[in-house]
Amino acid sequence: MPADTPRPRSGAPLKLTAQDKQYAVSLIKRGRAKTAVEATKFLNEGLAKSVCAETVWRALIEVGNLVIQKGENKRALTATHRRNRLRWAIERRHWTVEVWKSVIWSGETKINRLCSDGLQYAWVERGTTTSEKLIQPTVKFGGGSIMVWGSMAWPGVGAFARIDGTMDSEQYIEILENVLVPTIERVAREPDLPPPSQLIFQQDNDPKHKSRLAMS
Repeated sequence: MPADTPRPRSGAPLKLTAQDKQYAVSLIKRGRAKTAVEATKFLNEGLAKSVCAETVWRALIEVGNLVIQKGENKRALTATHRRNRLRWAIERRHWTVEVWKSVIWSGETKINRLCSDGLQYAWVERGTTTSEKLIQPTVKFGGGSIMVWGSMAWPGVGAFARIDGTMDSEQYIEILENVLVPTIERVAREPDLPPPSQLIFQQDNDPKHKSRLAMS
């Protein structure tokens, strides 16, 4: 081969052309997509072979000079939290699927009508300090929210209860009696699951969960 002849490109063909990358960047900058996942869905509609969000994520950084900005981080887990979680996992590392089937998981969460209390992420051009993308619109009197307690087990989700105000031990016990007990009875009717006395109820270490009144 003559020295001045262009050598063919080695390696696998590019997953995204330069035009594809620019299109992904324009989706973000024009607000048609907020995340790399959303931009990937748009791209895959016109590509012969679909790509993953990670490929598009790299293109946004490489071609668009974009970065992800986020709100303040939540408080990190303490060393005690980490040790307790690791110990909990190690103690159950040999559990079989049949054992896990007997667990009923529970927890509380807040549901907002508008907006979110979680971290907000947005793609912005590098060096940007303010952007409309980083502003989460609110309404004057708030969108309202409710707190709920719920559970799930091997057969599926259980019933849930609305929490009125700040839940205390007495309200928690009422939820256990009126919502958890019927869920346990329903789960125990499944032919492949153990009877109620052998089911495992999983809750976190919230003080009201571990109070003397709740544990009695």
